[in-house]
Amino acid sequence: MAQQITVFKKATCNLLSAAIEEALQAVAEEYGVKIKTGSGQFDEGSYELKLQIGTRNEDGSANSRESGEFKLFCKRYNLHPSDLGKNFSHRGKRFTVTGLKSANTRYPILVEDANGRGFKFPQSTVVKALHPDLDPNGAFGQKLDGSGGEFRDPSNPFVAPPA
Repeated sequence: MAQQITVFKKATCNLLSAAIEEALQAVAEEYGVKIKTGSGQFDEGSYELKLQIGTRNEDGSANSRESGEFKLFCKRYNLHPSDLGKNFSHRGKRFTVTGLKSANTRYPILVEDANGRGFKFPQSTVVKALHPDLDPNGAFGQKLDGSGGEFRDPSNPFVAPPA
């Protein structure tokens, strides 16, 4: 045993999370999945760590609950399913769209920077960056001049058209 943890602190938990994620990479490769450590809770004597395990797509990207939610609901945010995984620049930094959390009304779009650090963005910022010709707060496909777009998704019969 190289090191024994006697008390959990934030720095200790961060080191342990990184070591666990690294150790699980062999399992991930064996089963063709992506394993990523998530948030955790700790007190002095224990540490609970969340793991996210997702299948891989043909392009090598991993599936997650948030990426699935993006594919289902992105049109409500004037985005397209193909925008998942796209890169954009904001304030001189590069970000990649990774998912959607519709319960976050102010910052529903999830992105990662080049280091893999996650961020939440408002709809308007991402739409402006990816589709400058579209209304950042409008319905799917609605252009800045108000033309195009509709709230009704033909594949969803439960959403009524606007009156």
